[in-house]
Amino acid sequence: MADTGQVYVEDERLDPNSPSDVDALARMHLLADVTHGFANVLRMGAVRRGHAARAALRWRWSATSGSGRRWMASRLALRSPRHIAALRAVVGEVPDTAHGTLRPTPTQAGGTGLIRATDVDFRVCRIDVETLVRLQESAERRGLATRWSSVDALRAQVAGDRVLLQTFQRQRTADGSAVVRCLLLFGVLGDDVAGGVATLDVDPHDVQRLPRADAGPAVRSAMVDVFVLATGGIAMMTKQ
Repeated sequence: MADTGQVYVEDERLDPNSPSDVDALARMHLLADVTHGFANVLRMGAVRRGHAARAALRWRWSATSGSGRRWMASRLALRSPRHIAALRAVVGEVPDTAHGTLRPTPTQAGGTGLIRATDVDFRVCRIDVETLVRLQESAERRGLATRWSSVDALRAQVAGDRVLLQTFQRQRTADGSAVVRCLLLFGVLGDDVAGGVATLDVDPHDVQRLPRADAGPAVRSAMVDVFVLATGGIAMMTKQ
Protein backbone atom coordinates (compact mmCIF):
# COMPACT_ATOMS: atom_id res chain seq x y z
CA MET A 1 0.00 0.00 0.00
CA ALA A 2 2.86 2.35 0.75
CA ASP A 3 4.23 1.69 -2.75
CA THR A 4 0.98 2.15 -4.68
CA GLY A 5 -1.24 4.28 -2.47
CA GLN A 6 -4.06 1.78 -2.97
CA VAL A 7 -6.19 0.46 -0.11
CA TYR A 8 -7.61 -2.30 -2.32
CA VAL A 9 -5.87 -4.82 -4.57
CA GLU A 10 -7.29 -4.97 -8.10
CA ASP A 11 -8.06 -8.69 -7.99
CA GLU A 12 -8.89 -8.88 -4.29
CA ARG A 13 -12.02 -10.92 -3.61
CA LEU A 14 -14.05 -8.51 -1.52
CA ASP A 15 -16.95 -9.36 0.78
CA PRO A 16 -19.91 -7.03 -0.05
CA ASN A 17 -21.28 -7.54 3.48
CA SER A 18 -18.09 -6.28 5.15
CA PRO A 19 -17.86 -2.46 5.57
CA SER A 20 -14.07 -2.50 5.20
CA ASP A 21 -14.44 -4.24 1.83
CA VAL A 22 -16.82 -1.67 0.31
CA ASP A 23 -15.94 1.61 2.02
CA ALA A 24 -12.46 3.12 1.63
CA LEU A 25 -12.58 4.96 4.98
CA ALA A 26 -13.59 1.76 6.78
CA ARG A 27 -10.72 -0.04 5.01
CA MET A 28 -8.27 2.63 6.24
CA HIS A 29 -9.50 2.13 9.81
CA LEU A 30 -9.06 -1.62 9.36
CA LEU A 31 -5.48 -1.15 8.14
CA ALA A 32 -4.70 1.11 11.10
CA ASP A 33 -6.05 -1.59 13.42
CA VAL A 34 -4.02 -4.34 11.74
CA THR A 35 -0.73 -2.45 11.55
CA HIS A 36 -0.58 -0.32 14.70
CA GLY A 37 1.01 -3.12 16.73
CA PHE A 38 4.11 -3.14 14.53
CA ALA A 39 5.21 0.47 15.13
CA ASN A 40 7.32 -0.31 18.20
CA VAL A 41 8.92 -3.29 16.43
CA LEU A 42 10.55 -1.02 13.88
CA ARG A 43 12.39 0.83 16.64
CA MET A 44 14.02 -2.31 18.02
CA GLY A 45 17.47 -3.66 17.28
CA ALA A 46 17.90 -6.45 14.76
CA VAL A 47 18.15 -9.20 17.39
CA ARG A 48 14.87 -8.35 19.13
CA ARG A 49 13.03 -7.20 16.02
CA GLY A 50 12.51 -10.63 14.45
CA HIS A 51 11.05 -12.22 17.58
CA ALA A 52 8.89 -9.18 18.36
CA ALA A 53 7.62 -8.98 14.77
CA ARG A 54 6.57 -12.63 14.80
CA ALA A 55 4.77 -12.15 18.12
CA ALA A 56 3.01 -9.03 16.84
CA LEU A 57 1.96 -10.79 13.62
CA ARG A 58 0.68 -13.82 15.54
CA TRP A 59 -1.39 -11.61 17.85
CA ARG A 60 -2.82 -9.38 15.09
CA TRP A 61 -3.77 -12.44 13.00
CA SER A 62 -5.66 -13.97 15.95
CA ALA A 63 -7.34 -10.71 16.97
CA THR A 64 -8.34 -9.19 13.64
CA SER A 65 -11.43 -9.91 11.57
CA GLY A 66 -11.72 -12.09 8.48
CA SER A 67 -11.36 -8.95 6.36
CA GLY A 68 -8.14 -8.08 8.15
CA ARG A 69 -6.70 -11.56 7.63
CA ARG A 70 -7.76 -11.48 4.00
CA TRP A 71 -5.98 -8.14 3.52
CA MET A 72 -2.82 -9.37 5.26
CA ALA A 73 -2.65 -12.51 3.11
CA SER A 74 -3.41 -10.69 -0.13
CA ARG A 75 -0.67 -8.14 0.45
CA LEU A 76 1.89 -10.78 1.31
CA ALA A 77 0.85 -12.85 -1.72
CA LEU A 78 1.57 -9.84 -3.92
CA ARG A 79 5.15 -9.85 -2.71
CA SER A 80 5.98 -13.50 -3.32
CA PRO A 81 5.02 -17.08 -2.41
CA ARG A 82 7.87 -16.96 0.10
CA HIS A 83 6.03 -14.28 2.06
CA ILE A 84 2.88 -16.44 2.27
CA ALA A 85 5.05 -19.36 3.43
CA ALA A 86 6.50 -17.11 6.13
CA LEU A 87 2.97 -16.12 7.20
CA ARG A 88 1.99 -19.79 7.53
CA ALA A 89 5.13 -20.48 9.55
CA VAL A 90 4.10 -17.82 12.07
CA VAL A 91 0.29 -18.10 12.30
CA GLY A 92 -0.30 -21.68 11.23
CA GLU A 93 -2.95 -22.59 8.68
CA VAL A 94 -3.87 -19.83 6.24
CA PRO A 95 -7.20 -20.34 4.41
CA ASP A 96 -7.13 -21.21 0.72
CA THR A 97 -6.24 -18.33 -1.58
CA ALA A 98 -7.21 -17.37 -5.08
CA HIS A 99 -5.28 -14.71 -6.98
CA GLY A 100 -3.33 -14.22 -3.78
CA THR A 101 -6.38 -13.38 -1.65
CA LEU A 102 -8.47 -15.21 0.89
CA ARG A 103 -11.95 -16.19 -0.12
CA PRO A 104 -14.48 -14.00 1.73
CA THR A 105 -16.28 -15.30 4.78
CA PRO A 106 -19.99 -14.35 5.08
CA THR A 107 -20.62 -11.89 7.89
CA GLN A 108 -23.39 -11.95 10.45
CA ALA A 109 -26.59 -10.50 8.99
CA GLY A 110 -28.27 -7.55 10.69
CA GLY A 111 -27.11 -5.10 13.29
CA THR A 112 -23.73 -4.39 11.73
CA GLY A 113 -22.24 -1.53 9.75
CA LEU A 114 -20.44 1.76 10.03
CA ILE A 115 -21.69 4.32 12.53
CA ARG A 116 -22.18 7.71 10.90
CA ALA A 117 -22.02 11.07 12.64
CA THR A 118 -25.79 11.43 12.18
CA ASP A 119 -26.64 8.04 13.74
CA VAL A 120 -28.21 7.89 17.18
CA ASP A 121 -25.46 5.59 18.47
CA PHE A 122 -22.64 7.86 17.32
CA ARG A 123 -20.80 9.49 20.19
CA VAL A 124 -17.41 10.83 21.19
CA CYS A 125 -16.43 10.41 24.82
CA ARG A 126 -13.50 11.69 26.84
CA ILE A 127 -12.38 9.07 29.32
CA ASP A 128 -9.45 8.43 31.63
CA VAL A 129 -7.05 5.50 31.61
CA GLU A 130 -8.83 3.70 34.45
CA THR A 131 -12.08 3.76 32.51
CA LEU A 132 -10.20 2.43 29.49
CA VAL A 133 -8.77 -0.35 31.66
CA ARG A 134 -12.29 -1.33 32.75
CA LEU A 135 -13.39 -1.50 29.10
CA GLN A 136 -10.32 -3.64 28.32
CA GLU A 137 -11.12 -5.99 31.22
CA SER A 138 -14.70 -6.32 29.99
CA ALA A 139 -13.43 -7.13 26.48
CA GLU A 140 -11.12 -9.79 27.93
CA ARG A 141 -13.94 -11.39 29.92
CA ARG A 142 -16.16 -11.55 26.83
CA GLY A 143 -13.32 -12.77 24.63
CA LEU A 144 -13.77 -9.90 22.17
CA ALA A 145 -11.33 -9.90 19.28
CA THR A 146 -10.21 -6.28 19.10
CA ARG A 147 -8.44 -5.26 22.31
CA TRP A 148 -5.00 -5.14 23.90
CA SER A 149 -3.45 -8.48 24.75
CA SER A 150 -3.60 -7.54 28.45
CA VAL A 151 -4.13 -4.64 30.84
CA ASP A 152 -0.36 -4.45 31.32
CA ALA A 153 0.08 -4.06 27.56
CA LEU A 154 -2.47 -1.24 27.58
CA ARG A 155 -0.77 0.57 30.47
CA ALA A 156 2.58 0.22 28.65
CA GLN A 157 1.22 2.22 25.70
CA VAL A 158 -1.43 4.65 26.95
CA ALA A 159 -0.37 7.72 28.91
CA GLY A 160 -2.27 10.21 31.04
CA ASP A 161 -5.97 10.86 31.26
CA ARG A 162 -6.52 12.24 27.77
CA VAL A 163 -8.29 9.47 25.90
CA LEU A 164 -10.93 10.19 23.25
CA LEU A 165 -13.27 7.37 22.25
CA GLN A 166 -15.46 7.45 19.13
CA THR A 167 -18.02 4.81 18.22
CA PHE A 168 -17.12 3.56 14.75
CA GLN A 169 -18.73 0.27 13.75
CA ARG A 170 -21.51 -2.08 14.89
CA GLN A 171 -20.32 -5.69 15.11
CA ARG A 172 -21.70 -9.11 16.03
CA THR A 173 -19.76 -11.77 17.90
CA ALA A 174 -19.85 -15.42 16.89
CA ASP A 175 -22.81 -16.02 19.23
CA GLY A 176 -24.72 -13.07 17.77
CA SER A 177 -24.15 -10.64 20.65
CA ALA A 178 -23.86 -6.97 19.77
CA VAL A 179 -20.58 -5.13 20.20
CA VAL A 180 -19.42 -1.63 19.25
CA ARG A 181 -15.98 -1.18 17.71
CA CYS A 182 -14.55 2.12 18.91
CA LEU A 183 -11.66 4.28 17.80
CA LEU A 184 -9.32 5.51 20.54
CA LEU A 185 -7.06 8.55 20.38
CA PHE A 186 -4.58 8.77 23.27
CA GLY A 187 -1.20 10.00 24.41
CA VAL A 188 1.67 7.56 23.94
CA LEU A 189 3.53 6.57 27.10
CA GLY A 190 7.10 7.88 27.14
CA ASP A 191 6.43 10.67 24.63
CA ASP A 192 5.14 14.03 25.81
CA VAL A 193 3.59 15.03 22.48
CA ALA A 194 2.96 11.91 20.34
CA GLY A 195 -0.54 10.51 20.00
CA GLY A 196 -1.66 6.99 19.16
CA VAL A 197 -4.77 5.57 17.48
CA ALA A 198 -6.16 2.10 18.19
CA THR A 199 -9.47 0.25 18.14
CA LEU A 200 -11.32 -1.51 20.94
CA ASP A 201 -14.49 -3.62 20.97
CA VAL A 202 -16.86 -2.38 23.68
CA ASP A 203 -20.14 -3.66 25.08
CA PRO A 204 -22.96 -1.33 23.87
CA HIS A 205 -24.24 -0.92 27.43
CA ASP A 206 -20.79 0.25 28.56
CA VAL A 207 -20.71 2.78 25.72
CA GLN A 208 -24.04 4.22 26.82
CA ARG A 209 -22.66 4.89 30.29
CA LEU A 210 -19.62 6.88 29.12
CA PRO A 211 -19.69 10.69 29.45
CA ARG A 212 -20.19 12.35 26.06
CA ALA A 213 -17.91 15.08 24.71
CA ASP A 214 -19.85 15.74 21.50
CA ALA A 215 -22.65 18.28 21.50
CA GLY A 216 -24.49 19.08 18.29
CA PRO A 217 -24.00 18.08 14.65
CA ALA A 218 -21.14 20.51 13.99
CA VAL A 219 -19.09 19.18 16.91
CA ARG A 220 -19.75 15.57 15.90
CA SER A 221 -18.67 16.27 12.32
CA ALA A 222 -15.50 17.99 13.56
CA MET A 223 -14.71 15.03 15.81
CA VAL A 224 -15.02 12.66 12.83
CA ASP A 225 -12.53 14.81 10.92
CA VAL A 226 -10.08 14.66 13.84
CA PHE A 227 -10.19 10.87 13.98
CA VAL A 228 -9.89 10.50 10.20
CA LEU A 229 -6.79 12.72 10.17
CA ALA A 230 -5.31 10.93 13.19
CA THR A 231 -5.87 7.52 11.61
CA GLY A 232 -4.21 8.59 8.37
CA GLY A 233 -1.24 10.10 10.21
CA ILE A 234 -0.48 13.65 11.29
CA ALA A 235 2.92 15.28 10.93
CA MET A 236 4.28 18.75 11.61
CA MET A 237 4.64 20.49 8.24
CA THR A 238 7.03 23.21 7.13
CA LYS A 239 5.01 25.93 5.43
CA GLN A 240 6.05 26.64 1.85
